[in-house]
Amino acid sequence: MERVYDRVTAHCPGAMSRDRERWDLLLGDLPEQRAGASETQVVVAEVDGEPAGYASYRIVQGATPHSSPEGELKLTELLADAPEVHAALWRHVLDTSLVRRLTARIRPHPDPLLLLLADPRHARAALLDSLWLRLVDVPRALAERTFSAPIAVTLRVHDAFLPANDGTWRVEVDDLGAATVTPTDTTPDLELSAADLAAAHLGGTTLASLGAAGRVVEHSPGALVSASRAWAWHEAPYTVDVF
Repeated sequence: MERVYDRVTAHCPGAMSRDRERWDLLLGDLPEQRAGASETQVVVAEVDGEPAGYASYRIVQGATPHSSPEGELKLTELLADAPEVHAALWRHVLDTSLVRRLTARIRPHPDPLLLLLADPRHARAALLDSLWLRLVDVPRALAERTFSAPIAVTLRVHDAFLPANDGTWRVEVDDLGAATVTPTDTTPDLELSAADLAAAHLGGTTLASLGAAGRVVEHSPGALVSASRAWAWHEAPYTVDVF
């Protein structure tokens, strides 16, 4: 499980590394953590003898009348290296006998599961607080992330809480997605708060959507579209861990 987790989360924005203490906590499976459910069940998928995915879950037994079962499967985690492994693990948990309901509390948004279901209308999704980000060092944060497209843009960032962030920054991204960030006194192309810059930092919330809500002000025509493309990322931000 640890090897799979490290491989899957290495390229996932927002994921956190896990040390041995964290794994021991997650897999300790103390009776007081079960809330009436079973011990933790784990299924590991292998490809050519190498772990390629896993699912961990608990089952709450329910009455089984003649009409239909009433059990519930509570999915804790499901991670996989490849789409076919991901689909196979979902097939496994959805086929669990005597289970009428499956719940999974912490999933990415959007969840690829919805594209696997024959009828996604049977799924009930709800957005909950999970991943929050606060940029404490704007130039370093921008310089250490990877961008999706080259761009040269000047940002006016407002941050009343951390004055070191408050200012105008020139961001120049090369063809490899690496950025150089320098302070400048020039007229900005875009103006936004540090909070909204943080919302876009992991690539899930686009600068264009923030602009449509009036949270990003465009001073140079076309800058918002270009910046939104550069800041976006192909993989949705996701953290499996609650913090």
